[in-house]
Amino acid sequence: MIPLVSDETLAEVVRVLSYPRFALTAEDRDNIVVHYMEHAEAFRQPRTRAALPQCRDPHDQMFIRLAYAAKADAIVSGDDDLIVLAAASRIAILAPAAFQRQSVL
Repeated sequence: MIPLVSDETLAEVVRVLSYPRFALTAEDRDNIVVHYMEHAEAFRQPRTRAALPQCRDPHDQMFIRLAYAAKADAIVSGDDDLIVLAAASRIAILAPAAFQRQSVL
């Protein structure tokens, strides 16, 4: 599976990596982003005509938009605001543990 990224989702990842609970140094954050980008397929400004499920957290809608525009196989997230949309989404939305179990099969 290839990770996807857009300008706005990358900015959100960078923002979240700076949360104190992760206790990452600037160098750690930079290394994570560089490694991620080495493997990711970039969509600068994803657009889609598909009807999108609406996330209760508007900051997470960008991940839905990217997944639909890129015709992703799945969205993998630990964010309850995204996971709750699984039943309403044409694209699978999986918690990391569920994704890992599925990948092993």
